[in-house]
Amino acid sequence: MPWKCSVCGAENPDDADRCLVCGTPRDIEPRATEAETTAGMPGRTMAEAQAPEAAEAVEAETETPGEAESMEAATAEHGVPETPSPEAGEAEQTAGTEAPPNPRTHRYYLVVINSPVTELMGMKIPLQFEVYGRISLGRSLENVIVVPDPSVSRRHALVYIEDDKVVLEDLGSTNGTYIYDPGEAVFRRVDRAVLKPGMLVRLGEATVLRVEAEPLV
Repeated sequence: MPWKCSVCGAENPDDADRCLVCGTPRDIEPRATEAETTAGMPGRTMAEAQAPEAAEAVEAETETPGEAESMEAATAEHGVPETPSPEAGEAEQTAGTEAPPNPRTHRYYLVVINSPVTELMGMKIPLQFEVYGRISLGRSLENVIVVPDPSVSRRHALVYIEDDKVVLEDLGSTNGTYIYDPGEAVFRRVDRAVLKPGMLVRLGEATVLRVEAEPLV
């Protein structure tokens, strides 16, 4: 008998041990509070908000074509723009001439705009460079920010400070890292990019994050 995932609500076949959308084990208990339902991402960066069982649920052993295909419905539902042919390389945001805020005087955040786990949408994740130095993103629990998306690689990308700028670097991920080009209204695949407030970043096929920055007080 098909079963319904207690985290994202997706219908799964009876022989599936984990949810084909978010990777949650079949027998995991539903979370009791709203705070717990939004605690699957990130890992240690949001340790005060994340329940241990939520962290365990996001681990998936392999990336398979079937898992990636399961994300298409979620991507279409939330209106992620289509991806053109990948154009790998280093990218800089060309719109505007203002320099990005200095990460030593501003706190940078990643806001979840789209995710296969809908409960995570709207979550605001601080980039705590003073704690971690270099912040890794990926599906594996070894990352600083854990991304519960089967189309995201185990170690997908790295964010760090270089020359007083916040840099995003792809770690050779399978499904790529993308920056949204508002002029062409498409996501473009990049190997490396300087992040600025307002930019949209896509990891894999479904997870979209918006960059924000606020002055430190």
